[in-house]
Amino acid sequence: MCKVCIIDNDETVLDLLEELLEQYKSARRADLTVRRFRSVNSYLDASEDSGIILLGIGGMNEMPMAKKLREARRDAAVILMSESSRVAIYGYRIDALGFVPKPIDKNLLTASLDKAMKKLGNVRGGVNIHLKTVGGHKRLNINDISYIEVRRHYLFYHVSENGDEESVFQARGVMQDAEKQLLQYDFVRSSISYLVNLGHVTSVEGNDVYLRHSVVPVSRNYKKAFTEAFESFRAVQQNQ
Repeated sequence: MCKVCIIDNDETVLDLLEELLEQYKSARRADLTVRRFRSVNSYLDASEDSGIILLGIGGMNEMPMAKKLREARRDAAVILMSESSRVAIYGYRIDALGFVPKPIDKNLLTASLDKAMKKLGNVRGGVNIHLKTVGGHKRLNINDISYIEVRRHYLFYHVSENGDEESVFQARGVMQDAEKQLLQYDFVRSSISYLVNLGHVTSVEGNDVYLRHSVVPVSRNYKKAFTEAFESFRAVQQNQ
């Protein structure tokens, strides 16, 4: 049994999340119970002990409440939900497991729940994405993607499978869509043209991001947020 608590000040959002969680429960045959709350304080007052917490955040001014929640529930898998992409980046400071942008997308919510259930030991296997590449189709495990580069109207997925040297797969698309899909899996922009898997980063030195098999640039406008995200990610990994 896994308890999922949803926290949001919008009743419409709570209704939608309950409906989507019921669909998830049926599709995954997951043993879930769901409770809903309008605020972090009401959740904490109820003394709930949750496995997964879906937390709606209006903006950066509400991050102190997210921090308060994390301090009280150290072991919960916290998934942030917000219209602000900045919330996703600063979510590393509270060890948030994932991020779902608002308005809530069913597929992105499902992917975040799969990740949380896997962490809690309730599901097995990795998370894959399907690409319509130039010349065919390719299924990629997100853990194998080192980074994504955009050039004109194409995305170039740099992939290292089983620790091997990188292969590159080309697909038509825009970076905003790739970022929305992968943000919850520890992918962060190092510049307007690069989306990097923090799990492949070995260091950030000057204006360069060093990965296992390559080096990509980090621009001035993205460096502070990227460096903070990487340091938080590394701290979390060391404590696991």
